[in-house]
Amino acid sequence: MSDHYSNTAALDDDDPFSTPSAAAPAAEKSAPSVGRIINQGLVWWVVWESLGISARFSRFAQDGGDWKCLVDVLEGDGSQGNHATGRHGRMTNCGLLAGTNREKLLKEVGASFTRADLRTEVDRQLRWAFGAIWDRVSQPEKAVSVWEFHKENLQYAVSYVGEDRSVRGMIVLGEINVLQGDGGSTKSYQAMAMTLAVASGRQVGPWKPLAQAPVLYIDWETRGSTVMSRLSRLCAAQNLQRPDVLYKRALQPLKDMSEDIRQEVLDHDIKFVVIDSVSAAVGSDLTGDSTMPFMSALRLLGDDVTVVVIAHVSLASVNDKRRTGPRRMMGSVQGRNQARRCIEVKRVAGNPIDRTAVIAMTVEKANDDAMDGAPCGIRIQWSGTDGPVIMGATSAEQTPELGEEDSMEDRVERALLQAAGGHLGTKDMSEELDIPLGKMRRILQSMEVNGRLVQVSEGGGRGREAQWRLAHDEPGF
Repeated sequence: MSDHYSNTAALDDDDPFSTPSAAAPAAEKSAPSVGRIINQGLVWWVVWESLGISARFSRFAQDGGDWKCLVDVLEGDGSQGNHATGRHGRMTNCGLLAGTNREKLLKEVGASFTRADLRTEVDRQLRWAFGAIWDRVSQPEKAVSVWEFHKENLQYAVSYVGEDRSVRGMIVLGEINVLQGDGGSTKSYQAMAMTLAVASGRQVGPWKPLAQAPVLYIDWETRGSTVMSRLSRLCAAQNLQRPDVLYKRALQPLKDMSEDIRQEVLDHDIKFVVIDSVSAAVGSDLTGDSTMPFMSALRLLGDDVTVVVIAHVSLASVNDKRRTGPRRMMGSVQGRNQARRCIEVKRVAGNPIDRTAVIAMTVEKANDDAMDGAPCGIRIQWSGTDGPVIMGATSAEQTPELGEEDSMEDRVERALLQAAGGHLGTKDMSEELDIPLGKMRRILQSMEVNGRLVQVSEGGGRGREAQWRLAHDEPGF
């Protein structure tokens, strides 16, 4: 692997693991503000999630001052080409601007809805869609990419799909987004899963992209072989060939490379950029004087470019076990202020024996859009050192730690810091933290394996229980 730009293998379009959207009946939906336009080469889709319908436009042919095409209105999200289930109108060859067939189709689609207000809204939305598609196929020089189009409507480049199929916007389109967490929080893996989702146009674990788009991954932390290995392991779990990702191994601060990177973004029509990570990309201490030029360089990449920046949290906030609530990215406050969204990535549970971890991702800062403080849960399982990495959504019902303000491990460390002599027994901690004794033992054993705790004295026998202290503290007795 070269330390310069390189492309990975081409995408395998045959994805048997993609999941259809579960569209609710249209009569139960409320009207949307705008449709979602997706181009798949010779086929255009317009999707209205809140109406539960999608319109497919294909086989375009110019007819005087109009364009004719086949139009089909379907139930569900048809954006992947074959996910729509039932039809609201037969496939019709009609003009985009006018014509008898077009009006017949609109009338037939409207008649499939029982509520009068929905019939009116569907007719209005479809007429808008005909005009929007005409603009794009008849005037390609004026066409607006799906990414530019949605930026005007506060859409998300990547969304989180929960266990119940609910969708929450996570990475704001066309803006700077920060994934912040301490070492071992899997923030780089989350960024790579998002990279794979956008580059392939497929949902990867819980991450669903707005559309397929070219991706640039700029790496100050590792080497290309490491990044590509991680992408391949995520692909293996999805049964995908590794998609095309533009990779750059960076050896200089971003400000010294900004012109070259901007040119690469233009040359390859890049819409999604990952910066791994901010400390090395700035190239110095994260003061206000150094952070502002870095953030400005990111904005110069383009208004339709979505940026994900990987950042560490401050060491003081990691070591302060008495601290509650989200931890902020390290360095100057200017980094946080200039980002549109900051998302804390935190490991809240795990089992080193079966190589699993549960991650909570919480929006810690948002501008101009609603901020849901509830964490998004992600369960990860690693298969050996080079096998598939399986990632999926999880909930507080399955993993109670997601409902806790702090992880159980953090609660254990706080209890030990506050304990007389700096140590506690297993049973004492079980009672103090209100955690069942069996589960308490498993947590302590896991923390010992991970090097966070040291067993001061072993348990065993009647009345004898293990005593524990923090691994980074000297014994207090």
